[in-house]
Amino acid sequence: MSSPYPRFSVAEMDRRHAAVAAVMAEREVDHLLVYGANRFGLAVGWLTRWPVTREAFVAISPGERDTLFVDFFNHVPNARRIATEADVRACEGRAIELPLAELRRRGAGGRRIGVIGPLPWRQAARLADVAAEIVSLDADFATLRLVKSTEELEWLRVGCELTDHAVEVLRSGARPGVNERELGAPLRRDRRQEER
Repeated sequence: MSSPYPRFSVAEMDRRHAAVAAVMAEREVDHLLVYGANRFGLAVGWLTRWPVTREAFVAISPGERDTLFVDFFNHVPNARRIATEADVRACEGRAIELPLAELRRRGAGGRRIGVIGPLPWRQAARLADVAAEIVSLDADFATLRLVKSTEELEWLRVGCELTDHAVEVLRSGARPGVNERELGAPLRRDRRQEER
C-alpha cells in the first residue's frame, strides 16, 4: 500500500488480456471496444487499471497495444500513470469519434466488433456504421470475472481488512445524537495516524 496507486501486477494484467483474447477468438470477433462512464463499466479498469472517471473507451485488437481514450484532457496525465500498458489519449470531447477512427485504422471496418460495457445507443449506432456486426461480450466478461486469481483474492483480503477496520472504528463511535460528520471524524483521524 506504499505506492501512490496500488496495482495489479503485469502478470495479472497479461492473464486478463489472454482470457479476453480467448473469448474474442471463441466468439469470432476481430476487435473489441470496451466502454465505461462515470464509474460504470468495470471492464475498462479490469483491463487497463483506469477506474473510469467521466468517459472511457478501450480499443483492443490482437497484436496491437490497447488504446485507452479518456475524457477530459486533465485526466490524461493521471491515466498514463495508472494505465501503463495502454496508449492513453484524450477523447477531446468527441465521444466515440476517435475510438472509431482507431478501430478503422486497425482494419475493423466491415468486421465483427465485440463490445463490453454500457455503450449508449447513439454511440452504438455510430459503431454499427463501422462494424459488419456488433457482438456483446458482456456475459462472457461477467463469467471471466467470476473466477478469481490468487492475486485478485489477495487484494480482496486487503480490501476486506480495510473495510472491517473502518466498520470497527464507526461502531466504536456510534451512539445516539452523533451526526454523520462526527461519526466520520475518527476514521479521518485514524487514517492520518496511519500515514505518519
